[in-house]
Amino acid sequence: MQSYGALPRNSVIVVAHPDDEVLWFNSILQRAERVFIVFQDFWAMPDLGAARAAALRAHPHPAVTCLGLQESGAFDCADWGAPLPNAVGLQFSPKRMLRQRVWRAKRMAVESLKQRKLTSLPDISALYAQNYDKIKVFLKEALSRDMNVFTHNPWGEYGHEEHVQIFRVLRALQDEIEFGLWVPNYCSDRALPLATRYFSREATDYIRFATDKDYATKLAELYIQEGCWTWADAWAWFDEECFIEASSLTPGEAAYSHLFPLNLFKFGAASGGKY
Repeated sequence: MQSYGALPRNSVIVVAHPDDEVLWFNSILQRAERVFIVFQDFWAMPDLGAARAAALRAHPHPAVTCLGLQESGAFDCADWGAPLPNAVGLQFSPKRMLRQRVWRAKRMAVESLKQRKLTSLPDISALYAQNYDKIKVFLKEALSRDMNVFTHNPWGEYGHEEHVQIFRVLRALQDEIEFGLWVPNYCSDRALPLATRYFSREATDYIRFATDKDYATKLAELYIQEGCWTWADAWAWFDEECFIEASSLTPGEAAYSHLFPLNLFKFGAASGGKY
């Protein structure tokens, strides 16, 4: 374990959505060389993309790049009681996927009526799979061997299918490009069944940093002001964040094993997950 302050050289952050960078990486955000954000628009919330674009234009970090991809709408489509990773992220549960499609169809219909325009419901599974390939193509060009990439952990922090997808894209690219790959220690009760698969038999080294609560709060306020904060307004920041190299997290069935220290929290209406 290392003490505060030893950030690896040439560190960059890669996250799924605008606001993920401050929720899960605020301790290193100001010192990161670059920040890559994958998604901007979301078909079920037509106004979200423009609000995010406005927030990113006012973002205090000087080197934020948004890929501008469309979110698939995959959130809560997997069975988080028994999650199954697949080639593009996580396998969807038919029942959960149907529930999410119905909920989003209703929401999209309301938004469409407000804007007096017709829209159609996309194939979430197909869009999720297509996004994997699109993300991989872009990041393969953007990342290099000398970088240390900080991204979502393999259980998606609180359990978000698109967070898991970003991790799996980067884990595949790491084998090709050989950059350093680091993940944070956030985990919710919902994501714990998947996180426990990454317990290690041996104690693992990690780096830790004090969170910058003032900076995080100001950035959260910017997202709230622009109407695109996707988490709880009253979220209480942890005192520190830990990061571990992804290569140390290998699924296994060891009888006695453990994870590195977790920022463990309960997921629900009080903590976040607005969509």
